[in-house]
Amino acid sequence: MEQHITDTRQANRRFGKHAPDQHDLSVLFLSRVGARRRKALLAEYREAVYDKAFPDSDLAENPEDWAQYIDGKLPPPLPHTEVILLLREGKVIGGATVEYYRQADAGLLTYLAIAEDYREKGLSRRLVDAAHKALAAIASKSTLLFAETEKFDDTAEEDERAALIRRHRRLDALGAYAIDFDYVMPPLRPGAEPRALHLLVLDPPDPGRAPRVSAHTVRALLQELAQSLQTRLEDHAPTRAMEAFLAGRKTLTVSRLPGTRFDRRFRETPVIPLHGPAAFTFAFELGFTGQRGEEQPPAIVLKSIMDTLLRDKKVREKLIEPARSYLDDVTTGPPGHNGRPLLFLAAGDYRGSPSRRVMLKRPERWLYKAENEGREMHAAPRTTAFELRDCFCVFESGRVFYLPTLVLPEDAEEGSDEYTVLQLQALAMKPEDPDEVRRYGDLEFTWQPFEHDGPLGGSIFDFIEARLAWLERNEPATQPGAFRDLIHAYGIRRPGFERRAVRPADLRNLCISIESEELVQTAERANAIFDHDGNGAPDLSRLKSADRSWIAPGGTLDLPPHDDPENDIDRKLLALAGLATGVPDFPWQDKSEVHDSTRPGGASVDSVLYVHPRFILEVAREWRSFTNSLESLGNCPYLLLMWIAAVQDELTVTTIEDRIEDMIYDPGREPARFRAIAMRDVDSVRRNAKRMSGRSGARILEKNLQRRLDLFRFHTIHRTGKIFRYPKEKAALEMLLHEKGIDDRFERALAMIDRIEGLVEDTTSMKSAYTEKRTNQALAVIALLGLVSVGNDIALALEKSDSVGIVTFWVLITAALVLIAYFIWNEITARRDR
Repeated sequence: MEQHITDTRQANRRFGKHAPDQHDLSVLFLSRVGARRRKALLAEYREAVYDKAFPDSDLAENPEDWAQYIDGKLPPPLPHTEVILLLREGKVIGGATVEYYRQADAGLLTYLAIAEDYREKGLSRRLVDAAHKALAAIASKSTLLFAETEKFDDTAEEDERAALIRRHRRLDALGAYAIDFDYVMPPLRPGAEPRALHLLVLDPPDPGRAPRVSAHTVRALLQELAQSLQTRLEDHAPTRAMEAFLAGRKTLTVSRLPGTRFDRRFRETPVIPLHGPAAFTFAFELGFTGQRGEEQPPAIVLKSIMDTLLRDKKVREKLIEPARSYLDDVTTGPPGHNGRPLLFLAAGDYRGSPSRRVMLKRPERWLYKAENEGREMHAAPRTTAFELRDCFCVFESGRVFYLPTLVLPEDAEEGSDEYTVLQLQALAMKPEDPDEVRRYGDLEFTWQPFEHDGPLGGSIFDFIEARLAWLERNEPATQPGAFRDLIHAYGIRRPGFERRAVRPADLRNLCISIESEELVQTAERANAIFDHDGNGAPDLSRLKSADRSWIAPGGTLDLPPHDDPENDIDRKLLALAGLATGVPDFPWQDKSEVHDSTRPGGASVDSVLYVHPRFILEVAREWRSFTNSLESLGNCPYLLLMWIAAVQDELTVTTIEDRIEDMIYDPGREPARFRAIAMRDVDSVRRNAKRMSGRSGARILEKNLQRRLDLFRFHTIHRTGKIFRYPKEKAALEMLLHEKGIDDRFERALAMIDRIEGLVEDTTSMKSAYTEKRTNQALAVIALLGLVSVGNDIALALEKSDSVGIVTFWVLITAALVLIAYFIWNEITARRDR
């Protein structure tokens, strides 16, 4: 059954531009009227609204048949039904049907329709709200309300596709979310066939909670629905496969309807050919967990590992030297000095191996979202052949990175262009919002580790996990291997700990290197136009391009080019701005955006470097170190080292900031969510300093000290130092840290730790002063009590002068009572202040 909002063209006859007067409208529940009127209203609803909204006989029912289910007297699996009608001046102008399946405890909004003259006036919202109230009355407020709509078909005719997009957007406005699985509606009647639709849930997830529904509830609903239709899910292959899928799941994710995700369709129109060489290095952080899920302790003594490796000639020559030989001359010390990490290849045999061949399959279309508008790019399906180079990088902090590099050889049969780079950048840009289009799902990587086996295919995360598992299990005894001879042998993965499977969050950053004379010339032209060095006003007249020949005919793709006809900025400048920022919709950038986007982080005579939070891109004319390392590391060693050092520092300062946040807002008494008192634990020591016992106050201050000590031991000291010796590399690393804001973040974090330390020291001093004062007062009381005892002795000794002894005795008692009263008054005052 299909939840449906009809959306054909609006009729010429209208009742004004605005919605009807709400006072003229009424909502009627048919369960609350008599049988005769109920039958008449259902007949009117069918003739005036329903039959016109649902002309497809495969999806339509007879509304008059619903009358027998309205009172809920028929037993399950037949549903308890409520029909809600929308009336205007007594005439039916819309309706909704809600079915409650009692065994599954789930509701299904089967039909929703508005008369043609009243559509697009916001009336569907009233019916949906009434449907929720009806279901709550029949079942409970916690019962989920499901619905159905047509499946999005991107191959449909343009008019039909546009109508479906409008329908999905209206459903989205009503709070509908699509459940992420291949839903197949059971046949409505014997002899009919199942139909692929979207199953929706009309109860949006609570803020801050995962958008999921129970797979068990969905399966129970569909089983009961099929039984009510006198069929079974196992009777048809599509519904049987759907049920088997649901049986193996606990929960199902939900997301916005596909029709809401994009608005425009274009064909690719590349203008910057990239014939290579080019390299794309991804940084995946590896995690190792114990049997109870605990993380292994940080800190690795790289100097000790290097000292030991000097005696292991085979491993050193095969895995260490190909990276070290480039870097020793330009760095201030070997790995383990000044924060320099240990780089080593993943395997010793890297030439001609079938496991080094990776095919990137780009689909016919790919989706992205920009400025809250979805875009759909089309091109002929393309396969690009890459060669895999991979290595590992280990820091003294204990962070371990796997660095796979996809190399596009210079003599590749098929070159590349800006769209391939943008799609690979999209992998590192990973949108976290579940409503966003998952751009990394558009690309498929195929990899064949053994020639006699078939290729493996999947996303980049599937590929990386398969590659790591292969490296762990298939290292040949004749060749050194990173896992066996380094990661396992030197405690980088400690005994008893296992490597955690790769997750999307483990993809930390991307480093791109491209040799391209055309890109460098375009960057130089952008610099001359905008005068990025600040030597003059920009010459915006040079932005325009007289040549528009790149707008090629559509060919077999009857789609407009990816171009803004009103934008006369040179297309190559726009493409460069897109590559520098990872923005696929570069044709829509204006002059100010192109100015900002083409401002490089660093530039030299023959190269330019662009810095983005999720990637760096360096383009050069000729690149000797890059070319020489294509067969080993796959990327320029100097660029690779400074990039991964910046990634490590950024993760380190992020961890420090998170720990400081916990120290300030989550001292442990209760978790801080949206509002909290800063440093509440230390403040409690200050407020209670006059009366707090030494043990409780010391415990709080000791915990604060432990947090600060951990920050220093595990994070603060692991910031990389002055790795490079020479001015060019040194300046490049400093620029990279500056462009990413890492230096400023470190300074702010360390200053915050110093301020916290000062406050804790002041609190400790104040508490010590109060403790000393209480001690002196206690000694005074003891002394007074001693005087009382002396007075009593005097009274006994002066039996003949009893009046003198008694007077002395009571004077001392009075003084002691006054002092005790003073202590009590101080305590009352302190509590009142608190």
